[in-house]
Amino acid sequence: MFFEKAEKLSLADVLQLASFENADALKEQAGGIFFTDVKALTEAGSEDIAFHHNEKYKSQITDCRAGACIVHPKHKDLLPQNVLPLLTSTPQRAFAAISQAFYPEEIHGTQELIHPTAVIHPTAELGKGTRVGHHVYIGPYVRIGELCRIDAGAVIVHTHMGAKCHVYTGARIGQAGFGFAMDEKGPLNIPQIGRVIIGNQVDIGANTTIDRGSLRDTVIGDGTRIDNLVQIGHNVQIGKGCIIVSQVGIAGSTILEDYVALGGQVGVSGHLHLKKGAQAAAKSGIMRDIEPGQTVGGIPAVPIRQWHQQNSKLGQLAKTRRVQGDKREG
Repeated sequence: MFFEKAEKLSLADVLQLASFENADALKEQAGGIFFTDVKALTEAGSEDIAFHHNEKYKSQITDCRAGACIVHPKHKDLLPQNVLPLLTSTPQRAFAAISQAFYPEEIHGTQELIHPTAVIHPTAELGKGTRVGHHVYIGPYVRIGELCRIDAGAVIVHTHMGAKCHVYTGARIGQAGFGFAMDEKGPLNIPQIGRVIIGNQVDIGANTTIDRGSLRDTVIGDGTRIDNLVQIGHNVQIGKGCIIVSQVGIAGSTILEDYVALGGQVGVSGHLHLKKGAQAAAKSGIMRDIEPGQTVGGIPAVPIRQWHQQNSKLGQLAKTRRVQGDKREG
């Protein structure tokens, strides 16, 4: 068994973990109803809790065999009668809260632990309840807050980190950025004398790299989620609640305001400003600032509607040329 799990949760327990629209009605029948796990919609049994949040899988609701299913109210009538509906407009968030209750040790890492193979500099500071995995290196004067989890093989230097952060396996935080002076004599390295400042409840994915600042700090805001294999350059400023998907590269001195979302393999040029709530589709190449709430796509990235129009016209052009070619051959 890979993950430690709570033995069971009562329906009453579940109703306290999230806001369900039919909670009052369910409380009347909460006594004696228990659940032992959370599972996928197609795999859940009578003692499990499942959830549905994606229209793509709506057809699977009718075959659900779970004891209870977290579902949007508009889909409640699709559930079989023997499945208890847990109605909420945010089913994924509710499922996350219930999953954390079933798997608290894996999610929160509340037991303090330092693996004997970890190397921690005597001047580094670790907060209470922080767990450090095997073959981790934590350098001089690093500060790591309470209830953090540093997984195997991570390296953290020149960094101040807040509480309840999770650094996944192989991440590299605080190394020198790619900074040098260039002229006819060739490149001359510029000392990188900034730090990495990480807020609270930040996730940093496996093999992700975050360069320290050159003169000012690289900053990651509270609640930001960074996926695996992401590169964040020196002096980058990332706000709170941002989502950065795998294989994104952000060049130095770019600013991401709060709640920016970047799809997989997005490339962001340096010294740009992505304003609050901006979003970029996967594989976009961002070469100019993005306005608040704007969604962009393509290379170079343009407003998403314009990108769709470009793709449509290219498709029409290709079809026209193919037809013309067929006529000439005929």
